[in-house]
Amino acid sequence: MKLTNSIMLLTFMLSGCVSSPKPPEIVPEVHEYSDIEQSRISWNDIFAQEQETYKVYFYSESCGYCRELKEDIISYYKKGIEVIYFVCTDEYAVFNTGDLIGINNINDFFILGTPMLVEITNSTVTNSYAGLSMIRNYIEEKMQK
Repeated sequence: MKLTNSIMLLTFMLSGCVSSPKPPEIVPEVHEYSDIEQSRISWNDIFAQEQETYKVYFYSESCGYCRELKEDIISYYKKGIEVIYFVCTDEYAVFNTGDLIGINNINDFFILGTPMLVEITNSTVTNSYAGLSMIRNYIEEKMQK
């Protein structure tokens, strides 16, 4: 009986030491701005793209909202739903307030801040989305279509 108890105790102890396999941990994909290098343009090239309609996303490396939106905007870009160009405003930008719709040249163009997404059709601003929530809502809406 003593031997049986010892075997049971040993079996119990060993069974507790065997680890069961864990499911693989799902790690979200992390994008960097280097992933979009081929679509980065300069401030002066905003109206110089060959597509009839495209978006331009303005961001700053030091902007907290831009960092928060980075994964969403780059993932959306990589899906190829729309043509998107990226402008880092750390290099150069004109900030102002007012209506952008109808602007068709770089001398009159400005941004309200970062992040900002602007639609350009036939070299004219046709729409703009300023701020984290507005751009995120735009992306989510486009992804559902």
